[in-house]
Amino acid sequence: MDSQNCTPNKIAIPRKILDKFIFLKFKNK
Repeated sequence: MDSQNCTPNKIAIPRKILDKFIFLKFKNK
């Protein structure tokens, strides 16, 4: 169960950064 809980958490962090990156790229365009 510990491994499963770590998987979504690890993806949630980069996903937030990716969301911000896309938002900034969209604003720049």
